[in-house]
Amino acid sequence: MESVQKQLKVLVLLLVLIFGITVFEHSEPVLSFLESRNLTAAVFDPLASFLGLQSSDEKVVEYKSLNQTAGEENTFNILGGTPTTEKHQASITENVPILLCLPSDVREGEEAIIMWSCRDGANTTEGGGFDTEGQTSGTVRVSPVVDTQYRVDCINDIPGISNTAASCFINVSEPTIALLATPSSVISGETTSISWRAFGVKSCMLTSGGYSRSGTQGDVVSPTLTQNTTFKLTCETSLGETEERELEITII
Repeated sequence: MESVQKQLKVLVLLLVLIFGITVFEHSEPVLSFLESRNLTAAVFDPLASFLGLQSSDEKVVEYKSLNQTAGEENTFNILGGTPTTEKHQASITENVPILLCLPSDVREGEEAIIMWSCRDGANTTEGGGFDTEGQTSGTVRVSPVVDTQYRVDCINDIPGISNTAASCFINVSEPTIALLATPSSVISGETTSISWRAFGVKSCMLTSGGYSRSGTQGDVVSPTLTQNTTFKLTCETSLGETEERELEITII
């Protein structure tokens, strides 16, 4: 009798092995079928009890719900029997808008172009310092008279996704240059003090013949003067233009 039971158990083991291979190859449809009919425990419990693996009131494998939720994907591990959950939520909040101010330096009243484009699924926009007319991309011309920061807000109606924004800056360049000498008239063979201050420029050079000094501001002593001499201050603005000032020192 005992040998018959052992043979039956071996036969059942073979059947379970074949069943396991089938499940491995078709795990998703089999599990869905069992889960939908609450047959998971009903199938595995009697087999385990018959083979003497555990008591009939214990479960061989505990299964969690295979129902998918938004943004999640369930993956079943056939070896461990425990489903794992992977989250796949594509974030678009890093797709900041493109906003360009061209050029970024202008003269007062000079025109510049603003270009913008939303990249995050926005359906309308608002502009700061200019009117986007709700368009998600476009270009406009502006004529700032002072340094101005422009901004675009890309607004979407996607639940859980924040709006995005970008900004750019236009600097209105109005160079201010001052050049003076103390005194401006000297006796032959003497020197004078020359001072200059320049704002809204990148660099300056003071020259007179072979004499030169650099800097956007300075206080220097001239060489010995024996004749009327002209000093020239040449500055380069942020726009790449040149601004010049001249100062003549006379001999008395």
